[in-house]
Amino acid sequence: SPSPSPTPSHTICINAQCISIPGPGASYCSSDPDCAAQSHTICSSQQCISVAGPGVSECISSEVCLAASPSPSASPSSSVSPSPSGSAGGYCGNGVVDAGERCDKQNNAGCSAGQSCNFDCSACFIPGEPSGSILRIEGKKVVGAELIESANVSILYNSAGTGLSVSCSEAAKAGLYFTVDDLALGSIPSSVSCNPAQPGVFILNLTPQLLGLQSPELASGSYRVRVDVIDNGKAYSANDPQALIVVKQKKALPESDLLVIAFFALLAFFFVRRKEGR
Repeated sequence: SPSPSPTPSHTICINAQCISIPGPGASYCSSDPDCAAQSHTICSSQQCISVAGPGVSECISSEVCLAASPSPSASPSSSVSPSPSGSAGGYCGNGVVDAGERCDKQNNAGCSAGQSCNFDCSACFIPGEPSGSILRIEGKKVVGAELIESANVSILYNSAGTGLSVSCSEAAKAGLYFTVDDLALGSIPSSVSCNPAQPGVFILNLTPQLLGLQSPELASGSYRVRVDVIDNGKAYSANDPQALIVVKQKKALPESDLLVIAFFALLAFFFVRRKEGR
């Protein structure tokens, strides 16, 4: 994908299409295939899980799913009109609009055509843009020397409300929630940087300390990075299983060391031949 840089125009993804927008900003795509969402999240058994393919994300953590689960003592809302087949003993996601629910997320029962039921079956909504038009992770391969103390991962972020690149601010940095491999880091604005002159681009600086490691260096291998954000009342996420690949290079021996090794090798060879000649 193109490098995000201020230009007279930039591109964003709208309805899985790559659209050119006048004005400066970070470009998210170069053609329509770039607009395919990588994944989205759903609440399942009070757990926030990632599902491959396009869709509207329902959560950014399992805590959201737990908080959204209706308590057994919850009373039906006066604005709710459950279907005749609904029952008080049902649950959100059983395909039936039960008492206390506005709709059901399994089959969007209770919603009008083109609408979806939200993660706690409390409201119908029109699905927003795929997450790929809001958040994207720009992978980066790092090839270093013997010691790699840190590495950067770039996140491209467009506003869900306006479609424009999000300006650099402390609030914007704090609104990004990160997970690296299986470690949920949450909001870490001190490890995220941005440039007011380049809106829409946020940089996550990965260090061993951030990952809770005692080592002074990052280990070789690939790092899976996921970023979540709540924007315009909806949850969006981006997930890259190889957002960062660290490949270390062994330090080459100085020429002087090679000469010393060659000298001792010849010396050993000389003594062996001399011993054989006796």
